[in-house]
Amino acid sequence: MFYPIIFNVYGYAESIKNIWVKYYTMTEYVNLKLPKDMIELVRKFIEEHPEWGYTSVPEFVKEAIRDYILYLESSKASQSSKEEPSE
Repeated sequence: MFYPIIFNVYGYAESIKNIWVKYYTMTEYVNLKLPKDMIELVRKFIEEHPEWGYTSVPEFVKEAIRDYILYLESSKASQSSKEEPSE
């Protein structure tokens, strides 16, 4: 199987597979408590919408957090670009 080659932060070529393996083997995990009704809401969504490709609640939650952070960062960037420069 072919894995695309990219350059890491140090400028060295690496395959996507190697980066994925490093990320998941070096990542530390912690427990996170969420209300049961929220977990059930996510579980129900995953079951009713297999077309989205989610297979577990943790997978869904990780992506939701990542996406929300990106959304907040892009919102902040777009707001700061709309502000008039001070004189």
